[in-house]
Amino acid sequence: MSNQEMVHQVVTVTTVEQTLACAKALAEELSQGEVVVLEGGLGAGKTHFVKGMASYFGLKESDVQSPTYALVHEYEGKHPIHSTVVTIYHFDLYRLESDSELLEIGFEEYLYGNGICVIEWPQLAQNHLPLTVTKVSIQQAGESRVIEIARGVRYVAEL
Repeated sequence: MSNQEMVHQVVTVTTVEQTLACAKALAEELSQGEVVVLEGGLGAGKTHFVKGMASYFGLKESDVQSPTYALVHEYEGKHPIHSTVVTIYHFDLYRLESDSELLEIGFEEYLYGNGICVIEWPQLAQNHLPLTVTKVSIQQAGESRVIEIARGVRYVAEL
């Protein structure tokens, strides 16, 4: 996919299993070095989405926990087709107080490294993100969730 190309998809799910399946399907399309930003309110299903992505690389759902207090968790899996090691860096920036905290943890080294970065609450990081990312927005709609996936987009935080 070229930097100019954008892929957009909207899926409505009613169960956690469907959320996991949607995330797993996205993970099949990702390459090392890509950045995925996750937007959605508290309890929208962002961490469940990461669990689904990680399951594609052979990780158990129970291996994936929200890194709210640690800022980042690192998961190492294997690509099911190429058998190469894939590292997922799972960030949760909800409790981040300033942009400088990102620099203290070496955020840009993660972003421009060989792993796949998945970022919950990415608003504070927008000035550090690569030119294009995959944006996943999860919105609650009654008993359902609407998952909107846009690949190859420039991230601009919604205020």
